[in-house]
Amino acid sequence: MNAPQRSSKFLMFALTVCACFAMNACAVKQYGQNDIVVLDYRALSLETPSGSMTKGDEKTEIKQINAIISEAMKDAAAQSTAAPLEIIRKVVTALGENGYAAIDGENQINLTNAAQVIDFCNAVSAKQRAELTIIQVIGSDGLYGAFGHAQSGAAQAHMLQGYQKYDFHTQDGTVELDRNFYQYSQDNPDQNFTVKDTVSYRADLWQYTQDGYLLFGGSYFSEDYYIISLTDASEYAAVRVAPLDEQCRELNLRYIQPVGYACNNLFLVNWDETDFAKLDLNDLFDRFYPMVSDEPSPYVLDENPNDGIVYRISEKEFEHVVQAYLNINRAVLQSKAGYVPEEKVYLYRPRGLYETECTNQPSPEVTGFTENADGTLTLTVNAVFPYENTAKAFSHEVTIRLLEDGTFQYVSNKIDGGTYEAWWRTERLTDEEWQEIYGEQYLKNDTQINESETEEALWYLPHSDNFLLTEAEQTELANTILAAAKTVSPQYQNKEYVQGTSYASNISGFRKEDCCEVVRLLGKAGYISTADDCNMENYEEVEAFYQAYIQAQEASVTIFQVHSDGLLGVITFLYRKGILQAYYVGVDWKEGGMPYIKNTLVSDVAKMEYTPKGYLIYTYRDEIVHSNANEYLRVKPLSDKCRELTRKYVSGISFVNYDAFMTSWDSSTVEEILEPCLFEEFYRMSTGEGVRTENDRIPAEEYERIMMIYFPATKEQLRRKCGYDAASGTYPYEMIFAVPYAPFGEVVDYTQNKDGTLTLIVDGVWIDRNMDCAFTNEIVVQPSADGTFRYLSNKCLSK
Repeated sequence: MNAPQRSSKFLMFALTVCACFAMNACAVKQYGQNDIVVLDYRALSLETPSGSMTKGDEKTEIKQINAIISEAMKDAAAQSTAAPLEIIRKVVTALGENGYAAIDGENQINLTNAAQVIDFCNAVSAKQRAELTIIQVIGSDGLYGAFGHAQSGAAQAHMLQGYQKYDFHTQDGTVELDRNFYQYSQDNPDQNFTVKDTVSYRADLWQYTQDGYLLFGGSYFSEDYYIISLTDASEYAAVRVAPLDEQCRELNLRYIQPVGYACNNLFLVNWDETDFAKLDLNDLFDRFYPMVSDEPSPYVLDENPNDGIVYRISEKEFEHVVQAYLNINRAVLQSKAGYVPEEKVYLYRPRGLYETECTNQPSPEVTGFTENADGTLTLTVNAVFPYENTAKAFSHEVTIRLLEDGTFQYVSNKIDGGTYEAWWRTERLTDEEWQEIYGEQYLKNDTQINESETEEALWYLPHSDNFLLTEAEQTELANTILAAAKTVSPQYQNKEYVQGTSYASNISGFRKEDCCEVVRLLGKAGYISTADDCNMENYEEVEAFYQAYIQAQEASVTIFQVHSDGLLGVITFLYRKGILQAYYVGVDWKEGGMPYIKNTLVSDVAKMEYTPKGYLIYTYRDEIVHSNANEYLRVKPLSDKCRELTRKYVSGISFVNYDAFMTSWDSSTVEEILEPCLFEEFYRMSTGEGVRTENDRIPAEEYERIMMIYFPATKEQLRRKCGYDAASGTYPYEMIFAVPYAPFGEVVDYTQNKDGTLTLIVDGVWIDRNMDCAFTNEIVVQPSADGTFRYLSNKCLSK
């Protein structure tokens, strides 16, 4: 079977998106063994700043920060040499001396003025008004590698990418934040920093852990991500507030971080020197190569991913790299790693399109170590995973052997609890799978290395080389789109503008109310328009297009999607010559509300369905790795009341992670659906924050209070069903893991009952199964005067 023809552009994106998203998500590392239970800077041995800092207006503050960093970089450049991490340390220290809470991008330097963060966290808990700024200094790629060298003054400026400025605001227990990335350039002395990225969102996760970390996260609109998934982008961040022992930092930097958890399983499986069977030695060749040579591996993908590339690497080179860090017998290595004895080479395949991993992965932290009698060193390592809202997704012990020449070897890895299911990891293709996808092997000698190319925006998305629209039609459509945009230009004229990116708007502070008003105005002008949680205007034209399509009649329809940051994503569906295409035009805005076309893309659509409830579900011919199988638009309107009820009572619950809304129950049978994992969901619904635990336990008073708000359960029922421990007076904390492509619920009808309760009819919409009503539930809720509510029963009407 021949592989489907996919552009090399998409593959290059798939390989780089992990790094980009990891940087944006700021998934930082954690250290330390001491449990920190209370939010008290005195308990953390932190000092309160001697005086409050006067920051002035935003522009003045940015100039002040830029000046502090620039001066610190000049001081570093004046020195003869300095290690990369020490350069960043000078910048962080300078910011701290000027009153800022500052840290580096990888959490390798203690946070300055940490008491500010503790005070803000206490204000959030007390539902008081407060503000906080954290500056995260971002070093260059590879800055924290274990084998980094000191740099001359001329090279030191390249050690800094820039900084991220987080501005947090809280009142009534909710946290809003703005994040701006300021890129550093030594080529412009008058303006060393320029804004390259800005996002704003409400923190869905806000948690200070017992390990001394501040975890936070939320969702915001990203144009590129929305085109892929039709959902907002999410980011999860972690900032180490409590200081960390420097020896643990050094051990982590030298022995654990160079390999990490990405694209290898050295730390994900149990193994020792008597059994290397579970290790993927080709992955380890990738990870060990730069550790041996201090250079990136040259054995990379070909510019055309449709050609299955196989390198012929000499046995001398391959074995030298792997055996540098593993005491593995040559015969064992040759039996496991594609050795060809006739040629004395190893056949090596770089990871390809079908072997990319999920962008969200944990980061390692060394929390302790033991010097063994045989001279080895055993490190205790926690996997810090902000995406899963935890400072310890799993723990493992890594034993290393220190060699006389200053190098070392990995001796074993042992996972606490026996195993860990790394759901984000992708195994390499088997020989059979690889042959089925790529067919003929394209062999390269180890000297045949090509350089990659620079590609245009949106190249990574499904696209067609056969554009059905003529050039004249494209021009006419562009003019129509810009004319439509100009009708809503007044909504954009008084907005604040920043320098945007390929995945974000130039507009700062675009509100939901603005979004809905633009939809209304476009509709009033006769255009088809829609937005998230807004009814589509002039939807009848979409229905007419679909009728023509299913009757094989040539037709087209153009739909304006108003994104949450003000961007217009305009999709034209075109059916012509028996082919269905989607033509995307992205419209952004310049100062004064002037629209311009930011990017375009044409993609073939494999199929399209219009469901009875009015969902237009379509599938691209070329699938996108790690994305939904289908895309969708809600065409038919849903009443404002149903939308309101959905937001309040349904949008926060899951129909796959627990039994509460997958089975029928009422007050007499509620005990049957009680389980520990329910607490996390409803704690977040109640407080707007993530769960804070002590030793993965939750005090009974808090657990029972939350659960008895939302369910008609008694304390005795909870203690019988949810793992109550009488000795400690606590319940176990069970985390819920997100299920990809899960169904979501929407209220389609309701009844206001005489006793004040509400009966909601909820349909389960499962887009990836092409179903707008995969199941129907009848949920009875009881609103309370204080704004809370209780689920009284659930009845599964259909499945």
